[in-house]
Formats: sequence, structure tokens, C-alpha cells
Amino acid sequence: MEFRERIAAVTSPEHFDLLIFLDGKGRIEFGEGAEAYAPAECWLLPAALGAYQLVPESSSTLLRTYVPDLHDFVRRLADERVEESAWSRVVHP
Repeated sequence: MEFRERIAAVTSPEHFDLLIFLDGKGRIEFGEGAEAYAPAECWLLPAALGAYQLVPESSSTLLRTYVPDLHDFVRRLADERVEESAWSRVVHP
């Protein structure tokens, strides 16, 4: 994700979010608090955090990811007819 403007986001109650900042500086604002982010930092946002905003001071790039529920993930792969041989060595439900 690349951004230069404020971004509003919400965590899912089902999993934490991991934000990996590749470039840029700014703040993560949440509730009554805020924390600065910088390149090469990783932030673990708890599932219960809820609403937050990313407020860049400069153009920023990040990866936003989470660990999926593996059973649901495998079910989605099967629904899309992805052969088990294509994923079985890296996904262990």
C-alpha cells in the first residue's frame, strides 16, 4: 500500500494485523493515543484495537498482513479448485 494522505482503517476482531513499513514516516493514531512509524518498523495491531488512522508525514509504503484461519484458507483454495499439490508443502492446517 502506498499513501500520501490520511487513511482510516479498522482491525478485524478475528485476527491481529501486522503493518510492515517500508518507506516514509508518520503516525498511527488510535483511540486517545498515537505512535510514530518509520521505515523498517513492524507494528502488531491487536484484533480488539478497532478503528485507527495512518497519518503520513511523507509518502509512505507499507505491507498490511495477517495470519489467516488456515481451515478457512484451505477451504477457499479448494473452492477455487487449486490443486492440493500446489499448496500442501507450505500450508499445514
